Amino acid sequence: MNAYDIHDKGRNHIRTFTRALQKTLLTPGQTDRVAGYMDNLLERHPEATRMITRQRFLVENLTPGKAAPEIVGKDLDGVEFDLAEYRGNIVVLFFTGEWCAPCHAEYPHQRKMLELYEGRNVVLLGVNSDDELERVLEAKEREGLHYRTWWDEATRGPIAQSWIVWSWPTTYILDANGVIRYVDLRGDAIMKAVDELLAEGTRLIGGR
Repeated sequence: MNAYDIHDKGRNHIRTFTRALQKTLLTPGQTDRVAGYMDNLLERHPEATRMITRQRFLVENLTPGKAAPEIVGKDLDGVEFDLAEYRGNIVVLFFTGEWCAPCHAEYPHQRKMLELYEGRNVVLLGVNSDDELERVLEAKEREGLHYRTWWDEATRGPIAQSWIVWSWPTTYILDANGVIRYVDLRGDAIMKAVDELLAEGTRLIGGR
C-alpha cells in the first residue's frame, strides 16, 4: 500500500474502525491491543504518521470509559472558560456548525433538553465551527439554543483538532466525573443516555 492508498483508502478504513470502537467500552487490555495494532501500522506506513498517531490518540483518550481531554477556549462573548468548570454535572458536548444541515436536525432536541433538564445537574455545551461569529450569534438566538459554546472558528479549529473531530455533528456525553460515557448519539437517544446517567447517580447516592 503506497502513500496515496493509506491516505485515501486506508484513512477511511481506520476512521470506520475507530468510530466503531467509540460505541463500546474497551477494557484496558483491549485498548492496549488496539494501540499495538496502530504501532504496527505506523511501522509499516511512516508516511501516514500524523493520521495514524491521531487515531491512536482517539482510541486511548476519546472512547467510553476514558477521562475527557480538557477544553480551554473562548465563548461567543469572548470570555475564556474550560470544560473542567462543569465537573460534577452530566455534560452533553456538541460539535456543531450552522453550515451543517444534520446539525440543524438536532436543534429541536437540544431545545427540549434545555427545558427538560433545567435546574438539574445536566449541562449542554457546544463547540461551534463556523467562521463568522455574527452568524453563530444570530443562529443561537433565532433557534433558542441558550447554552454556552466555544467558538472554534473553523472545522479545523484547535478544539476540533484536539478531539479528532472529522464529521459533524459529533456528540460526547460525560458523566459527573468527567468520564466519557457515550459518543455520537443523536436525537432522543441523547436524552435516554442522560436519563440513565441521572438514574445511576441517584442509585449511587441511595446506596451510601
